[in-house]
Amino acid sequence: ASASTDSTLRLWDVRENFPVRTFRGHINEKNFVGLTVNSGYIACGSETNEVFVYHKAISKPVTWHRFGSPDLDDADEDAGSCFISAVCWKSDGPTMLAANSQGMIKVLVLAALIVKLLEKKEIIKEICKFDRELSVALLLNLMVIILYINEVRYS
Repeated sequence: ASASTDSTLRLWDVRENFPVRTFRGHINEKNFVGLTVNSGYIACGSETNEVFVYHKAISKPVTWHRFGSPDLDDADEDAGSCFISAVCWKSDGPTMLAANSQGMIKVLVLAALIVKLLEKKEIIKEICKFDRELSVALLLNLMVIILYINEVRYS
């Protein structure tokens, strides 16, 4: 997988040197926002101070998590100045560390939540376009949301 300042990620077939899929949803125009891969999931940061998670089978994010700012009353005020600068999965697990440009670090966990996926009907439609024979196991695997577990602010 690769990240670009055109706000896309690309999954590559390295043998053919050809992009298999292009992922869109996050913003990356000027700052490195981090990129990490775990099994079929690709996570990256965004210049909107959010972490986005994609599954290799679909081009839209399956979930995302916005970092809040404890120093500001209005969280929207910091959207332009803060960005995610690093993301890293724990080896072979659903846990991820993410950090932003203001020194805030969060521990995030990818967990199944059927209700959230049902709210995202466009994801189900895109999965069906990708492969009508997807197994129930894969559909359950795609029912994800990032849950806030712990937050630490370093100065």
